[in-house]
Amino acid sequence: MITGINYINSINKIGRNIVYTSPAFKGSQPDTFERKCNQNEEKISYGKSKVIEALKRDGTEYVVIVNPDGSVHESQGDGNKCSIPYSCIEKGAVSMHGHPEKLPLSSVDIVGLLTSNCISETAFTVDGKYSKLTKRTQHNFPTSDFGRLYYQFEKELCLMALDKMGIDYHYSREDIIKMCAEIFPTVQTKSFEEMLEYMNKIGHPLNGTPDEMAEQVKKGIFSFKILCDTERKYDKAANVIIKNDEAIYQYLNSPDGLVTRNEFVKKIADDYNLEYETNMF
Repeated sequence: MITGINYINSINKIGRNIVYTSPAFKGSQPDTFERKCNQNEEKISYGKSKVIEALKRDGTEYVVIVNPDGSVHESQGDGNKCSIPYSCIEKGAVSMHGHPEKLPLSSVDIVGLLTSNCISETAFTVDGKYSKLTKRTQHNFPTSDFGRLYYQFEKELCLMALDKMGIDYHYSREDIIKMCAEIFPTVQTKSFEEMLEYMNKIGHPLNGTPDEMAEQVKKGIFSFKILCDTERKYDKAANVIIKNDEAIYQYLNSPDGLVTRNEFVKKIADDYNLEYETNMF
């Protein structure tokens, strides 16, 4: 998988950066649009072969970027991590890399696509199977959104896994009573209804499902400037994920989990106006 900002900004620590120019393209022919397209098709094929070759050789990731102008940037990764600096990627570039674990595109791969100039991202496995996302429009999120999007996507994938595993992560009435009693020390109730009545009286009415009420309570946390770690304390879904992290990992690497991963990529594609292609399933 193409890793995040820390790796993107430190390519020299984990690999090498090469600009590849095929001898076949040296000459005096005019660079027509049609000729550039044909050149890039050959270079994309070259990139795929390099990515799969690295997987067959030692099981490491290898990334290749083909820019619209025909320049090619490559990097030999370290295990299952590889990267190319954002500064090397021109608008409309095609990116591809290897997945030793034979998995579809990961959260970090998708975020890398959304926050870079790349028009597409493809993950290849050692047997030539692929998982590919293509932007329908050339819209990029700022690189400062990398961490936020990565956390959001990883959490969404884990919640999909918990649903499949039958593990509940939703708030109960008892959770809401406990949250209110701890966040608002003046709350003194013995029942859910009394707690709702009291919260309404102090100007913090709660409505909807327990999950919706929990979000309303957490908004109150920020209004009272309580520290973020306190807010995380009441993020039940996140705490259930942490508690079951090993089980989630095992599930997501099982045959059923691979299907869930694929469903996750499809959902992200729909949510973010991306086109998804794969022959892994």
